[in-house]
Amino acid sequence: IQYPCRPPLEPMPIELLDVVTGTFGQLETVGQLRTIMQMNTATEGLELPNLVDTQPMTGFEVRVFIRSVENIQVFKDNERNDVYVKTEFQSMDLAGNKYNKTASTDIHKYAVNTATFNWMFVFQI
Repeated sequence: IQYPCRPPLEPMPIELLDVVTGTFGQLETVGQLRTIMQMNTATEGLELPNLVDTQPMTGFEVRVFIRSVENIQVFKDNERNDVYVKTEFQSMDLAGNKYNKTASTDIHKYAVNTATFNWMFVFQI
């Protein structure tokens, strides 16, 4: 029995990046990120790769964990700061629709040099 088949698709420009954790000099690989990146100048148009014949798209999430903020500069009362972390996650789908999502941690009051958090941002894509 012969089945109809298609020729192989052109290879997609997929970058494979290691996801690491730890401090400088003691990094540990905890996963791998597969991404498509295309860089253009501000005057060039955006041309997305043809992904028509690829696997069906499924949703996923990006998680950002905030553990601590270090080397805080004192701005208030010459003694302390009230610190929070604000994130802005920008993404664009294959149809060109842009999405901006923002989130903030709670406030760490009276921070002098460091502020400790146990906060995870979850961005659905």
